[in-house]
Amino acid sequence: MRLHTRLAGSVSVRPENCAAALETMARFAVDPRWLVYLPPTMAPCGNGKMKRDPRGNVKRDPQFPSI
Repeated sequence: MRLHTRLAGSVSVRPENCAAALETMARFAVDPRWLVYLPPTMAPCGNGKMKRDPRGNVKRDPQFPSI
């Protein structure tokens, strides 16, 4: 399948990836005419033990010298 864009010219999607590309666009309900670039995959997010430590933010703020 070939997608034609104003900014990037034409983009080819392999037949084995067409179903996944269509599912992704349908799931997020984005008008394909709005897409400037469709990456082949998305990188996974990092998974740490602690997502956020609010104490670190407070320690850095001079208004709050200690907890």
